[in-house]
Amino acid sequence: TLPYFLETGQNLIKDMVDEDLISLPSDKITDLLAEDIRTMPYFRNLLLLDGEGQQLADYPPGSLSLSQLSMEEEVGIDLAEKGVAVQVYAISPSPGENSAQFTFIAAIESDQDEVVGVMLGRSDLNTNPFTQPVIQVFENVKSLGGEGLILDENNRVLYHTSRSLVMTEYFSDIPENNVCIDEISATGSRQIACYQRVDGRPWTIVLTLPADFTQQPAL
Repeated sequence: TLPYFLETGQNLIKDMVDEDLISLPSDKITDLLAEDIRTMPYFRNLLLLDGEGQQLADYPPGSLSLSQLSMEEEVGIDLAEKGVAVQVYAISPSPGENSAQFTFIAAIESDQDEVVGVMLGRSDLNTNPFTQPVIQVFENVKSLGGEGLILDENNRVLYHTSRSLVMTEYFSDIPENNVCIDEISATGSRQIACYQRVDGRPWTIVLTLPADFTQQPAL
């Protein structure tokens, strides 16, 4: 699910870039961005910039501006203006949410291979239709007293059933192989922790359950 989520986002943002968008009036651009989101509800926010980095339109209207961009997004826009075709960044979650946001940035090139604009789209794991199966697993685990989380290649928490821990660092050791082990939780209690590597991406899924939960069915 997760590799497909990232691959789909990159493909969609590439498909949306069109040199003709840059020359349209802002209200027409907004209508086209709205149509893109209705056709494929992948992105929560879209932002279109011209070749000078000036905002042309956003969708939903008024939801995203240059002043609200993260440092990673500013770097990504700069790279796109220099010709980097597609980029993906994980940034801080929206207020009150327990998933990092994922920003997809694509350069818009003219027929002469000059960058004439930049398209930016934001999504997250909670609302994206492609990640609903894995989010449902996490919610089921949470209802049993456990936790579910996704770590990136730097052990940074991209998703956690406890939203206060999103974008923090996960300090426990990560096994190299997919495995379930008996370990001690941060609160000192015993738990079963299952680690699953994500295919095609240096990420890890972690699911934990209290050790006594596994004993109850046996009893």
